Amino acid sequence: MQILIDTHVLIWYLNGDSRLSKKVRDIIDGDDHLVVVSVVSLWEIAMKLTKGNLEIEIPFEKLEAYLLSRNFAILGIGFSHLNIFVTLLSQHGDPFDRMLIAQAINANLVVASGDRHFPSYPIAVIW
Repeated sequence: MQILIDTHVLIWYLNGDSRLSKKVRDIIDGDDHLVVVSVVSLWEIAMKLTKGNLEIEIPFEKLEAYLLSRNFAILGIGFSHLNIFVTLLSQHGDPFDRMLIAQAINANLVVASGDRHFPSYPIAVIW
């Protein structure tokens, strides 16, 4: 299974936050699934860091190397994602989350997220 992790999941994982569900932590730590991180999440993290709204355990300039060393796949944004994005109903006001949803739809990815809005979309969600 390929698992696209939501931004808060990535942050909580990096920081060892207890709010991350055991199920999702076990999936991320295991070898049975491909963990996918969207550049959308990395962009959101970068924005929060520059605003002083977030701290992460790994310095941002070392984050890419860390993710790649863990064999996480990094997913860029393409027109196929944008084409889906523009058709999504805005049940979710966060454009970062809607792009993650569009990417999940496009690539048939399961999304790891505790966000209550995600199940409103035609995607599989685990938590």
